[in-house]
Amino acid sequence: MTNNESLRDFFNVRHRENLTFRTLLTLLLFFFCGVAPAPILALSPIVQFQDLVAGAGDAGFEDGPFYQARFNHPAGLAVNSDGTILYVADQFNHRIRAILLDEKNKVETIAGSGKQGQKDGSLLNASFDQPTLIVSLPDNRMAVYDEGTRLIRLLDLNKNLTITLWAGERILPNENAIPANPDSVWGLAYLKSDQCLYFTQPESGALWKLDPKTGKAEVILKNDSLIPHPKALCASAETLYLADRDSAGVYEFRTGKNSSPLTEEIDPQKLGTANKTISDGKKFRSNLKDDHLMMRKVGEAHKVLSLALSGGTLYSLQSDSSVPVFRVSPNSGPLSFISPWPEGNNTIKNPGLLLPNFRGSSIKSKACLLADPRSGNRFFVSNPTYSFISSFRDLRFAGPYPEKNSGGLQDFEYPAAKPFRTYRILLLGRSYLQMIVPRSSEKECFPCGENQMAVMAKRIELNLNTIASLNDSSTHYEVLNGTRSDRQTVYLWPYYTVPEIVRKYDIDQVVILMDPMTDLYPYFLSPLGPEGIPKHEVDTEFWLLPNSQKFKTGLLHDFFELCKSKNIIKLSPDHRWIMPQFNGFTADPEVRNQLIEIIGKPLKLFKKKLADLGKERSENISFLFCFFPTGDVFNENRYPSQGQRLFWKDLCRKKDIPFLDLCDDFTALRLSYFPFSEGRENDHYDINGHDLFSIIFTHALIRGQIVPFKK
Repeated sequence: MTNNESLRDFFNVRHRENLTFRTLLTLLLFFFCGVAPAPILALSPIVQFQDLVAGAGDAGFEDGPFYQARFNHPAGLAVNSDGTILYVADQFNHRIRAILLDEKNKVETIAGSGKQGQKDGSLLNASFDQPTLIVSLPDNRMAVYDEGTRLIRLLDLNKNLTITLWAGERILPNENAIPANPDSVWGLAYLKSDQCLYFTQPESGALWKLDPKTGKAEVILKNDSLIPHPKALCASAETLYLADRDSAGVYEFRTGKNSSPLTEEIDPQKLGTANKTISDGKKFRSNLKDDHLMMRKVGEAHKVLSLALSGGTLYSLQSDSSVPVFRVSPNSGPLSFISPWPEGNNTIKNPGLLLPNFRGSSIKSKACLLADPRSGNRFFVSNPTYSFISSFRDLRFAGPYPEKNSGGLQDFEYPAAKPFRTYRILLLGRSYLQMIVPRSSEKECFPCGENQMAVMAKRIELNLNTIASLNDSSTHYEVLNGTRSDRQTVYLWPYYTVPEIVRKYDIDQVVILMDPMTDLYPYFLSPLGPEGIPKHEVDTEFWLLPNSQKFKTGLLHDFFELCKSKNIIKLSPDHRWIMPQFNGFTADPEVRNQLIEIIGKPLKLFKKKLADLGKERSENISFLFCFFPTGDVFNENRYPSQGQRLFWKDLCRKKDIPFLDLCDDFTALRLSYFPFSEGRENDHYDINGHDLFSIIFTHALIRGQIVPFKK
């Protein structure tokens, strides 16, 4: 039996007991009242940018659904090895709680009778006294620090047992023995490389090492000039990170004879006189009592409450209203928090005062920051003041439009690894995905990129996740923005650039958003490549050639000759081609059929690339072609004709590409939402237009069962 199975058995016993009680209650209500009770509300946690994990927001004690559960000053957080259970040190309930992340964040009590004390024994009979710190250990065990008794307790979930691991008066006799009433412990971390616990005592200025197997504890750093009051603490597999209570320095520690050497040279004059030279000649500060302790400064943070490590980046939770979370190293800087409402600026000022996630924090707060192992750059944070646990993500934006992020997208820095239960959609289109224009009554343009929550991809993502939460779906959504604004038409460039994006971000569905402003311009910029479609890069020499020399043979030659014979393409007196609007091509059936073959070819090739990528990872990558009107829907050149709609519908049918037409939806709603563009014959929406599009598109995805909604 695995460790998780033993814990599941523990929960299942309680579930059966609760089910029996609920069944009895239902039968009694039906017998006496003649009616069955109303169904219990079911909601799933939303996963967006800053979200509730569990806790109704008022102090109390209650297990159950995440939105009904009550905590009383939740403090320390820990997560099990596979990231499915979040443990909470519920300080003034004197209990250890579990949030079952793979069961819609249902909350259970796993240890503590609720009676304040220091009694060891079986998990639910044991008593705690203000548990504030908790750390996961191997073999389904946990270490818990009790603030009230200053004890470190060991919880063994396999044996259903709680024992006291460390207390001041029970330390094995050694030169580092501490008084019977030790100072408060602030930081607690487990280092996998030496299988030991480390904890800090800011008042005593000490960093301790504790072996859970033997109960032996020793001071490894005390009254150090660089870190006189060690406080916040976190660990990777073989490295400790430590912040001082008063100074701004954050330090990295390596311990043990087999530790990998640190690679950054530190100036001995800046660190003091106690140094150690390791094999590669670099110098590091070394504790005189431990020849194998090495440390270096990795960054600075202020008013640090807690440290957390995610994907090689170190973060600090701070009691600073303007910067509640800081990226310490590398690429240090404050985290920006964005509003889901598009009218405001992109960045929330003083998020520590405004956002409930951090509100009420002070330098004495026991709030905890913990990385979510299932999702890069996502964190859990406890709020003792308001008694709930929330999450947020570090979403660094690429910069002002049209800058790209590291993956080539005009979007946030989504981690390449797809988070748990996440369905990723990639939107492909032109500038209408990204641009936000002024309303007709406004003089100044709402700056492009000012609030990225206003653009289509983010509005769709928020809508999908909101509906999923309200409909009790366990699927989460990320909608990535694939805007491109050059002259390469959207039916062509995805073949060349999108497959690598799909591979990097593990995309589940690709959506091409095709607007009515379609043309054949790419075929005049570059010669055909081996696939029979224009090459990706613009060929200047080809571009400058007369059209009569560009298309001498092949399908394009035949197509343009047909167009000239039907007077669709006219010749100027100097023999230049005068091209019609796209409607002019689609009106003639013979021309239309050849045009389907020309434009359909790159789309068919792109679909095959997606299918091949799907085979690589043994998953289907969905492909959807969506046709819709852009901004000025009352301009005949911008609102699609019936001929255009039928053209794209027939093209997708012949090339076996799923097709979605949103024109009717816009016709039904456009007056109610007007104005939703700048009203100056352009292809872009204002803020309301992006919102309108997201409503229509989200509804279409759900109505057509184009995206999964899993219970």
